[in-house]
Amino acid sequence: MKSLHKLCISTIFIATFSFSDTFHIATTGSDETGDGSQLNPFATIQHGIDAASDGDLVLVQAGTYVENINYNGKNIVVQGENRETTIIDGGSGNTLPAVKFWEYGYATSTQISGFKIQNYGNDGISILNGGSPRISNCIIYGVNGTDNAGGIYIAGDGIGSSVVVERCLIYGNQTTTSEGGGIRIASNNGSASAQIINCTITQNSPEGIRVHGSNTIVDVVNTIIYDNPTSITNLGTINITHSNIQGSYEGTGNIDADPLFVNPDNGDYTLQS
Repeated sequence: MKSLHKLCISTIFIATFSFSDTFHIATTGSDETGDGSQLNPFATIQHGIDAASDGDLVLVQAGTYVENINYNGKNIVVQGENRETTIIDGGSGNTLPAVKFWEYGYATSTQISGFKIQNYGNDGISILNGGSPRISNCIIYGVNGTDNAGGIYIAGDGIGSSVVVERCLIYGNQTTTSEGGGIRIASNNGSASAQIINCTITQNSPEGIRVHGSNTIVDVVNTIIYDNPTSITNLGTINITHSNIQGSYEGTGNIDADPLFVNPDNGDYTLQS
């Protein structure tokens, strides 16, 4: 099992960008008197997004940020310092998505990376009619969705959505309906596609992944989908390779074996030696 996440590493595209400007965010900063510099940062992620323009970087120091963020059509990168210690938290009674990519044709250079997103009453990350943003190296946990989504919701509609989800841990999310939980991808009245690469999707209810719609295509590579009541519900097209799927799934290099997480009861989903 230790080799599972190494099987296709050479095929994975790791995005690198050069940035026009960088805005710094810290819990010790101020939205009123800060200017977004390293010495005088803003206090909230959303303020940094609002100040940024296409091609900029919003760099977030470790800490807990109780807010909802909306990219508002900006093709920028929002980067947390460490996904274990840089937390976007819903607080109490938050029923809005944690992160919104809505109604714009986001470029592939648009990215969120390095955060733990937790304790929301709707989607952790919501991509509706949103183009091609990238979700990288995030933890999405404890989302109690009030509809059919959960950890990540990707929907097509008019513009369409084509999303990369890479190196993410998606666990302990649920919905109040019989659909979704971990990731839900739906074409609705347009088209939707996703690449899910080097992820772990576990303990989501009722499903790890739900693919919905005739114009929905999903590729899963080098991913663990285990300990969800239902691993996969496929009502579209899903191609899975070199992955560990509980209940097994047709595809090159797929297995069905206990992934031997180190300490799942305490949120440690790294693999034993």
